Amino acid sequence: MSANRSVLITGAGRGLGEALQSAFAADGWTNLPLVRKAEQSVRLKERWGGACVPIVADLSSDGAIATIEKALGENVQGLDVLINNAGLGGKASRLADVTSGEILELFGVHCLGAFRATQAAAPWLRNPDRAFVINVSSRLGSLARNASGEFAGSNVSVFAVHPGKVQTASGSSDADVPPAVAAARILRWLDAAERDGSARFVEPGVGELPW
Repeated sequence: MSANRSVLITGAGRGLGEALQSAFAADGWTNLPLVRKAEQSVRLKERWGGACVPIVADLSSDGAIATIEKALGENVQGLDVLINNAGLGGKASRLADVTSGEILELFGVHCLGAFRATQAAAPWLRNPDRAFVINVSSRLGSLARNASGEFAGSNVSVFAVHPGKVQTASGSSDADVPPAVAAARILRWLDAAERDGSARFVEPGVGELPW
């Protein structure tokens, strides 16, 4: 299925992102996992070899845009899939305990980070016959709608994808889906995804969700 296809996955250093990277790599995709730490990059490169091109960048900074553009320009002619998965777990659970600094930090990664990755990848997404932008979690639903307008009439389909209640370090107390299972569901869903499905909110294995 992969046939020299390429995928850029943000937040690929752990949890669902790492499971997604492993699933796509095992399926033969050229994969560009974006991680925050150099040691994560080394570990992924050692495990997956030449088809794995790690990108070390901090999506909370505008500097990540140039880093992503450089990596794409040096390694692929086009990008088939961008998965905006990077995210942080909130520290506070009660309104009284939440600080404006924490909100800004979360917004900087969940929203602006996805915007930066999509902006950087856009020229490469336009090259394949068919491309996808997948925004993981309901927090990015608005980006799915807005980006679908930017890519309207093009080869790029934009989805918001809820991976299920994934058992990660920042997962909820009732999480019941191992990261590898969630990653496999997303990969299977992507293989069968409809091209005209932009701006839909879906959970692979479940179906379309209400906004």
